[in-house]
Amino acid sequence: MRRVTRFVLAGAVGAVCLVGAAPAHSAPAASIDEVDVQAALTSKGVLSVEQTFTLGSSAPPTLSQDIPRHTDTDGMRYSYDVTDISATVDGKNVTPKQSRTAHATRVSVPVAGATTVVVTYQVTGATVATVDDRVSFVWPVLNGLNADVDRVTGVVDVPVGAVFFDCQAGPPGGLLRCSTYCGGTHECRSLTFTHTGLAAGEALEAEVAFPSNVMEVTEQVSKLRTLADSFTLGAAELGALGAIVVAGGVLLFLWWRRARTAGYDGTPVAVASLTSDDGRVRLTVEPTGRPGMIGTIVDSQVDPADILATILDLAQRGFVRITELRTSTYQASDWRFTRLEADESELMTYERLLLDTLTTSEVTVSDLCTSVGESIAAVQDAVYDEVLAAGWYSRLPSARPAAVLWAWGGIAAAVVAAGVLAAWTTFGLAGLGLIAVAVVALAVAAQVPALTSTGAAVCAGLAGLAEQLHTCPVDGVDAGEEYTKISQILPYAVVLGGWDRWLEALVAADPDPDPDSTDLSWYHAPDDWHMQDLPHSLDSFITVVTGRLFTRS
Repeated sequence: MRRVTRFVLAGAVGAVCLVGAAPAHSAPAASIDEVDVQAALTSKGVLSVEQTFTLGSSAPPTLSQDIPRHTDTDGMRYSYDVTDISATVDGKNVTPKQSRTAHATRVSVPVAGATTVVVTYQVTGATVATVDDRVSFVWPVLNGLNADVDRVTGVVDVPVGAVFFDCQAGPPGGLLRCSTYCGGTHECRSLTFTHTGLAAGEALEAEVAFPSNVMEVTEQVSKLRTLADSFTLGAAELGALGAIVVAGGVLLFLWWRRARTAGYDGTPVAVASLTSDDGRVRLTVEPTGRPGMIGTIVDSQVDPADILATILDLAQRGFVRITELRTSTYQASDWRFTRLEADESELMTYERLLLDTLTTSEVTVSDLCTSVGESIAAVQDAVYDEVLAAGWYSRLPSARPAAVLWAWGGIAAAVVAAGVLAAWTTFGLAGLGLIAVAVVALAVAAQVPALTSTGAAVCAGLAGLAEQLHTCPVDGVDAGEEYTKISQILPYAVVLGGWDRWLEALVAADPDPDPDSTDLSWYHAPDDWHMQDLPHSLDSFITVVTGRLFTRS
């Protein structure tokens, strides 16, 4: 046990020896034996500094120090004029290299092999007025050296009348009292100081205060810009913000109102109308007044309701017959489409595409997901082509408005303007106002409709048709023509409303209790089907077809 203990102790001692010996192999830190500072401050506030460096064997090959160009404190910047920088090395004049850092001028002097270096310079701007009617002088007579200093001595000669003396040394932000200093006594009239152990990068700072009648103020002070300065809440700044917001809001409102109406002059265009001037109801339709196109311009998109209305319209016009099939109790309702002999020259492209899809073979509604589902995109595109050709839209309703790109450009310009205003003026709030207006402009631009003035006039006319579909008396149809004329109205009721009342009017037109499976030319049903079954049949037809139109297999 003693042997184990002895080995452990021996190992521990060896480790300590190794740790203690390790620094001996490191390169020694650069150091200077001594620096003597002789400075003189005149009553005009001009400081002259002479630094004598006594170099030793550990001196760096190049000696550098930082002479402050300005100091920032309490939101103010105090700037200094540092002039007449010169140096001698072992009595020979040399030209120091000068470079700028963030807050200082870095002075570098090559000193390899030298023993003595003298650096001199002058400073103006280090005397500052204080709130107690005094003038304060503060200056780092040695600052930011690239080597340690074993000992610093020095004197700052000042005019008679100084009332306060201080000397501090150490790292920036953590200065402590110099090793020794004195001033204002018979033995030590000026500020005299010594300090030992000044590390590289540290500073030795002299401070003296004077009555205002003894020392001139040479401070060069300017206010530092802060974030609060950029967004000043002054009357002018708030006024500019208000003017931008109000003017921008008014301009955007006028733009939106004009864009929404698309230059519409107030005269509606009726591509389809329902009239009952003499008590007799009649539907008048222009060539472009088909339900599919009307449904598209109402909500700016081709949706299943528009396709469904087109199917019903094609049926009542005699191009296709819808036949309700008899199914078992446990099967879903189904229908078949049968193409009829008719003059198809009046058909629009999208109507012909849809008709071809429905009647390629004996197509049933249960097949729609594989037939119409594959062709619906082409039908939609064809409808959009028709509304564009009619002059109702200036672009595809689904396309991004060109105004959006302009709005994005406006946001970019507003951000740049806001940055400039915040960086160089106090009108940062005005810049934020510009950005806010630009963002609202983007939101407005995204909603700019693609309608032209013609399209807006058509929409106004359709508003009248929608009102007529809801208010026109359903009993005003000529006797004996109810099936034909109400059937013409039903597709428009699908896209504009009033469906239930016109469907009920069609049911009410049935004069007898007999089955009505073939009474409608465009809708056939099983033999025991009655006209009173039509609402249920068409509701089921609409539900099933709508559900399958946009189903993808």
